[in-house]
Amino acid sequence: MTTDQMVAKHVEPKPPLPVDHSGHSADSAPSERDVRLNFWFGPKKIGSAKFQLQVNPGSIDLFSADPPQAPDQSTVNPKLDGVYRPSEPLSPATPVLTVGNTHIRYIENRFERRYIDLRTDFETYMSQFSGKTRSSIKRKARKFKDASNGEVDWSVYRSAAEMDRFHVLASDISKLTYQEKLFDAGIPTDAKFLDEMRTLARADAVRGFILFLGDKPISYLYLPVDNGRVIYNYLGFDPAYAKYSPGTVLQLLALEFLFSENTYRIFDFTEGDGAHKKLFSTNARLCGNVFYLKPTFKNRLIVRLHLVVGWGSAFANGLIVKLGLKERLRQMLRGQLRKS
Repeated sequence: MTTDQMVAKHVEPKPPLPVDHSGHSADSAPSERDVRLNFWFGPKKIGSAKFQLQVNPGSIDLFSADPPQAPDQSTVNPKLDGVYRPSEPLSPATPVLTVGNTHIRYIENRFERRYIDLRTDFETYMSQFSGKTRSSIKRKARKFKDASNGEVDWSVYRSAAEMDRFHVLASDISKLTYQEKLFDAGIPTDAKFLDEMRTLARADAVRGFILFLGDKPISYLYLPVDNGRVIYNYLGFDPAYAKYSPGTVLQLLALEFLFSENTYRIFDFTEGDGAHKKLFSTNARLCGNVFYLKPTFKNRLIVRLHLVVGWGSAFANGLIVKLGLKERLRQMLRGQLRKS
């Protein structure tokens, strides 16, 4: 059973436009700016160190098997502290810290960068999952359909005017989410973000999705596009409706729509991990946020201190997991938010 058999669209999708998506995302071009190396102990940030760096994401090719070469320090502005590469593909054998004559290479964190190959079709994508996983996804979709009186109401937004409407609805949902209440990580509302969103929309390089229950918007998904790469940026849902799995339902609808556009190479879940990304991704690549710093005494001290704090945090987190408290604490926090 496909989602087309289960739902009615709130806004009919427009036909895809023949556009060049390259160069429209802020993360595609090198820049010089301040970058903070944050010190975290669990979910609590206890400090940070600021560096002036050349931020060089390059072209993130998750299909390539080879990790990139270190940057040529002779081409970097000598006034800077070095180079920062977010989400650089890594080899499992790469050490966290390497101190050389020309630079310190420090991997701030490692993570599985999960993604979906969009060069096939939705049916092929769904067929890659086990029968148990497909059954679980369809069960959640049917539960939501039953809760919405037999029709799943959702919208897709892409033009500048449509994205303004999307942002109003998404911001209202975001205020209710645990991401915003606990981590201030909801969809941004500042002028810079709105200007960038409209610029992307005018280039047909962004997609927004809203899921409704009745007339009430309850989940949103914001996806900028860069060079054929759909970027998983912001997802949120009203916790009062968590039992209906609105984030899962909206993600499924969005993926079917993106496959139908037949325009993109990859759906990139970016940095971080979690049950949602594990559920929907079909591939993963080991990546890390990597600092290439001048080998000064100060920089060596900072990165070694960051290592020590990270080890302490990992030990504490492992102890919480071993005692079976992590999921219980997460559920308590979400329960308190739903009550509030």
